[in-house]
Amino acid sequence: MTAGTKKENLKRAAVCPGTRCFVVCALIIPAGALIIFGCAQNFGRYQLSDEVRDAFESYRALPDYIYYYTGREHRPDAVLGVHRDYKLESDFWSEIDPTPARLKAWIGQLTHAGPSRQTVYGYYILDTAGRRVGIWYSRFSGVPVKVEADNRIVAYALLEQPAASGGDGE
Repeated sequence: MTAGTKKENLKRAAVCPGTRCFVVCALIIPAGALIIFGCAQNFGRYQLSDEVRDAFESYRALPDYIYYYTGREHRPDAVLGVHRDYKLESDFWSEIDPTPARLKAWIGQLTHAGPSRQTVYGYYILDTAGRRVGIWYSRFSGVPVKVEADNRIVAYALLEQPAASGGDGE
């Protein structure tokens, strides 16, 4: 390469300094958008619900849901109800019969899991069209829930413990 060629390249770069950046951005931004929107399209969302919270705290199972828990059976971290029209697919949740006695014991464990009373929330889980596909009760705000077109629900695991949780002597 001659000195004249280097000067010409520097002049071109000075005239269009953002050309490389523009080309890179023009390729990366659409690819990133495809990844974000493609991955997020089937995930459910949570809707805070006094009705769900009140049902749990009055030890009443909602009849249209099949109940699951994660954590220890006698001290769950969360309770998930999946509408009977859907099938849960997950290795992280165990099905359970939500008797009033069991719900009463669980509510006591969930609200007094640490040195002080915990705030526990009830949520409806909605699909992308806003239909109620599940319910959630926990001091955690939820886990990713994927709602598939064939009425399958994939619920993932809790990834972290709340800061105020205490041991249970085990």
